[in-house]
Amino acid sequence: MDWIVDLVPAEVTLCSVRGAYDDLMAELLLAGILAVYKEIPYHAGAQAQRRWDPRPVRVLGGARVLFVGYGSIAECLERYLVPFGVDVRRVARRPREGVDGISELSVLLPGADIVIVLTPLTPQTQGLIDEEFLTLMKPGALLVNGARGLVADTAALVAAAERG
Repeated sequence: MDWIVDLVPAEVTLCSVRGAYDDLMAELLLAGILAVYKEIPYHAGAQAQRRWDPRPVRVLGGARVLFVGYGSIAECLERYLVPFGVDVRRVARRPREGVDGISELSVLLPGADIVIVLTPLTPQTQGLIDEEFLTLMKPGALLVNGARGLVADTAALVAAAERG
């Protein structure tokens, strides 16, 4: 709804469905994490070519997960991830019990194995995933952007991917 908010007349109440898709989004994000950690696209391709080509896969147990943005979808996804034995840290705009403030992001990014971004799209979060953000991430860490596309700087993502 980000694009429409400014178009709604003052006398009209605009409502969202916050919480309605928490399980759906959390399950999709979990599926993506597992697909990457278990090399599912690679193995599915090999299987389709009737080729046995095993390759090592990562284990979620012990992975350090950093949530950037901690709302209802992040809470739901955390419930799904915890049984895998992950270590969770949380960052949000405002610090609260169990959640660090955004000012801690630069300290927490280098230690995360999986960075899950679930911020709303605001002027403060647009382009949050930029060159500096990506440079601070640990080599080999998995970036999961469950936020709006504009939270990520596409040019910075492409440059980081080209560097490996």
